[in-house]
Amino acid sequence: MMKQNRIALGGLLTALGVGILLISSVLPVMKVGMAAAAGVVTAIAVVRLGIGTAALTWIATSVLALLIVPSKTAALLFAAFFGPYALVKNLVERHLHGWTQWLPKLAFCTVLSALLLRFSAQILNLVPDVLAGVLPLAVLLIDIIFVVYDVVFSKLISYFIVRIS
Repeated sequence: MMKQNRIALGGLLTALGVGILLISSVLPVMKVGMAAAAGVVTAIAVVRLGIGTAALTWIATSVLALLIVPSKTAALLFAAFFGPYALVKNLVERHLHGWTQWLPKLAFCTVLSALLLRFSAQILNLVPDVLAGVLPLAVLLIDIIFVVYDVVFSKLISYFIVRIS
């Protein structure tokens, strides 16, 4: 693919990612879902443009979303978790096979979930004090949901590779 086409596609994917994140402001109950959907855009960038350009697409989408999307929760979730996960997933699955892939992917999820929950609880005061004691259980629940997300994410990427590429 020519350099101009790669830049144009990266820009279009960035705009699509920001557009998806903007929807989270209109449908507030969909903040996590829209952040996850925007993560698919990063995966498309990985498949079509390679990991380097996909990283730039993730960074550009994150910066623009944090600047213009009213729902900072969705933008932060994308910037910190769902956006980079497509890059991490690609690297892990390229170098590891079978069940060994789950160790770094679950470590990524667990560490980032714990950091985001701690940040939400202590810095942003978004988690009530009553729930602060159950944050380890919340991380465990997030890990379980993450496994389902990863399987669905893999199926979406496979579908994209077969149908579009």
